[in-house]
Amino acid sequence: MEPAKVGPHLRARVLLRTWVYPSFENWCSWTVFDWHCGRTGERGLRVRQATWLQKEDHNWLSQPTAVLRKGLHNRPTIEVADGAVDEEAWLQRATAIANIGLPSLAWPVSTIGIDGVAFGLHLAGRLELNWRNDPPEGWEPMAAWVASTREWLESDLLGTSA
Repeated sequence: MEPAKVGPHLRARVLLRTWVYPSFENWCSWTVFDWHCGRTGERGLRVRQATWLQKEDHNWLSQPTAVLRKGLHNRPTIEVADGAVDEEAWLQRATAIANIGLPSLAWPVSTIGIDGVAFGLHLAGRLELNWRNDPPEGWEPMAAWVASTREWLESDLLGTSA
């Protein structure tokens, strides 16, 4: 995967992206990326948490006068938080996910979902998994790793230890 150009001399490569999209709550994703500054030689791991405040957006859409004021083509309300990622702790997590096995194929009985929570994991262009509510049979260890990684990343952003 070619690193994305983030600034004049800054390049970043996405290592992981995970998300939680509940039907009636705010959507949130976490992206871990490896960045490098060509000018200074600095590098490191960062996390970006992006949250769509969908409840706020849905509230104003349900108010006709607000829709008239803002218009239907208003941008979504998104909050972004960035933080540093401890590289040693990241390497431990990357090693742990590499050792989790998944069944060859796991086809859900139903592929249609209306309510609930959508979860996902994208690993450096190598793997992308999506599931709703409970993970498919055999995916439980991977889903637990994803949940604990989200908690760890969020604690890094908040400056607490997980």
